[in-house]
Amino acid sequence: MYLTVEEVDQSRIDQAFASLSARGLPAVRGEIVEGEEVAGYHYYPGREQAVEWFGQEGLAIVDEGFRRENGWGYRHFLLRASR
Repeated sequence: MYLTVEEVDQSRIDQAFASLSARGLPAVRGEIVEGEEVAGYHYYPGREQAVEWFGQEGLAIVDEGFRRENGWGYRHFLLRASR
């Protein structure tokens, strides 16, 4: 299976979480709902969370790559069933 996980700078995630929490909204760290480039709602779980989810679902990472752009990027995973 091939899967991509989009990533942004941690400072943007921290800022979005603080902004949503300060307004009393039910925020989850990694959610970004504001900004011109967001176009609605994005959730950025981060590499560690994604890898944890893969393991919980019996998926092993065969290969991994990362391409960074200006403040964001895509982590590319090649996965296979480990069970």
